[in-house]
Amino acid sequence: MSEPRLPTAIELDGDGAHPAAWRYSGRPPGAVLTAGALRDGVAAAEAAGFTLATFDDAPVPPHAGVNAAGRLEAGTRAAFAATITERIGLAPALHVTTTEPFHLATQLASLDHAGRGRAAWLVGAANDPESLATIGAAPLAPDELRREVRDVVDAARLLWDSWEDGPSSRTPPPDGSWTPTGSTTSTSRGPGSRSKAR
Repeated sequence: MSEPRLPTAIELDGDGAHPAAWRYSGRPPGAVLTAGALRDGVAAAEAAGFTLATFDDAPVPPHAGVNAAGRLEAGTRAAFAATITERIGLAPALHVTTTEPFHLATQLASLDHAGRGRAAWLVGAANDPESLATIGAAPLAPDELRREVRDVVDAARLLWDSWEDGPSSRTPPPDGSWTPTGSTTSTSRGPGSRSKAR
């Protein structure tokens, strides 16, 4: 009988967590943000046997002076990685404080479909003034932030799973009053948002 394997994860954000890591990668600065760099990193992680690859993100780009490197959106990087990998799980950081539940749910469902069931979610909750200014909001108090995270995660889960299992009809009836079969209605109401999916 074989020993159970310890699940291991690796963060694939550019050339490392330090803002100046790109300077020591041996690549020119622009090469850090290419599909080739991401392909090499995720392929190496999968070949090494990692269980999960995470992709960090923030509502605003990193800016630590002359050492800052750019960043591509985490969900986009994970979706690209889904098309070139077979086994490794893919977990982008997606922020509940700056993204509507519907958009989170559709992005994660699309990633899960592209990755054939390998999607995961690092729930981000950016609450600094600069991040929230991207949506015209102010930082939340700790209790409000916890409630917002819980409500948005619950809403995204409901929206993600708002279709019944099995086939659905995409053929409109002759009278033109098409309602997709296989859909269910889910409604989520939180203090800061309201979502309804059919």
